[in-house]
Amino acid sequence: MTDSVQARREAQLLFDIEPVIRLMDEACSSDAILNDAGIFVLDAYHRRWRKSAPALPEVQRERILAAAASLLGAEITHDQPSLAGVLGSIRARIQGSVAPLSPSAEIVLRRPPMRIFTIDDFDCAWIAAAIRDALVHRKNIVISGSTGSGKTRLLEAILRLAWELLQTQHIALLEDASEIRSPFELTSARRVVPSAPLRALVYQVLRLNPDRIVIGEVRGAEAHDLLKAWGTGHPGGITTIHASSAMGALMRLEQLTMEANVPPQQALIGEVVDLVLHIEHGGQVPAVVEGLYVNQFDASCGEYLVQSLAPNARIGPNGPQE
Repeated sequence: MTDSVQARREAQLLFDIEPVIRLMDEACSSDAILNDAGIFVLDAYHRRWRKSAPALPEVQRERILAAAASLLGAEITHDQPSLAGVLGSIRARIQGSVAPLSPSAEIVLRRPPMRIFTIDDFDCAWIAAAIRDALVHRKNIVISGSTGSGKTRLLEAILRLAWELLQTQHIALLEDASEIRSPFELTSARRVVPSAPLRALVYQVLRLNPDRIVIGEVRGAEAHDLLKAWGTGHPGGITTIHASSAMGALMRLEQLTMEANVPPQQALIGEVVDLVLHIEHGGQVPAVVEGLYVNQFDASCGEYLVQSLAPNARIGPNGPQE
């Protein structure tokens, strides 16, 4: 695609999608859905969708998807009726579908929140001291929760807290889409592309000698690579995972490591995962409802030896303090 063609595509995209971006800005929303029923935006705090405007004409929705596909070097047609990617011009992740996959053109947009959250934006005062201790002592942190629970935002808040403690660290930040904003000046950010999957990126950043390896979310065989990296001289990492509880996050890690064609890695998980924070979004703000410190995996009984953190618990170099 020539520069002039790309410029025209971007101009067309920005023109057609401007009403949606304006509605998202007015609502301070990071998520929107466009379909035949209307334009819906998500209240980030209350996790409620609301209809903000009538539907864009289908021809306009189709133009948005066509322009997005062109900019992404993809196609969206009757034979290839879905699209997914990140659009730098609107700094948003786009997912789209057309018939026959969906009744008509539907677009889902997701972008980083307009402001960076801090620990104070979460209901986690009871465990804030333990999180700070874990950062100071370079413990590896896994954040678990369901879709939309606030995992990524909590990761970003913890990363900001790490920056407040020591601003000169080198962060390796790996994501499949650019969502996390690192406050560290020295951040080596890598994004997944077809020629460089997440597993390859983990190996790449090991050569950069980072102080912390942060992965936006583990959802496949890269979990095994990350755990090995954390256990071979790169402690202090942070990641997120889909799970329904803190203990469920450990089980989920087992499942993901097996996708690397290796046996379940309970011993490795028990050795390198230190703190699991489970987050839910059932109230006014996202809440950390569980804090689990992992000591090790006991092969004799087939169980992880863990400690549930009490309110205001502290973590030392060797684990929770009495």
